[in-house]
Amino acid sequence: MFPRPVPRDELLTGLGCATGDDGWVTADRTGRTSVAGVWAAGNVVDPRAQVVTAAGMGSAAAFALNNDLLDEDVDHAVERHRVAARGEDR
Repeated sequence: MFPRPVPRDELLTGLGCATGDDGWVTADRTGRTSVAGVWAAGNVVDPRAQVVTAAGMGSAAAFALNNDLLDEDVDHAVERHRVAARGEDR
């Protein structure tokens, strides 16, 4: 008898994250899922991920998430600057 891993992905699938043919949530190498602003890591996306692998995946996802938030902050700051430069209220 072999164990059959089952993902505990109710939160992710409830948010609308896509799953693959294997039933696991799909994510790119950084952990980005099909839902904007949602990342996943560890054995919710890879049934083979043990603690060390899952921790590394979590670190990569955190780095990508931080970059995404920083990009968004910069975009907003640039837009505020452009609006102020034109003398418009927003």
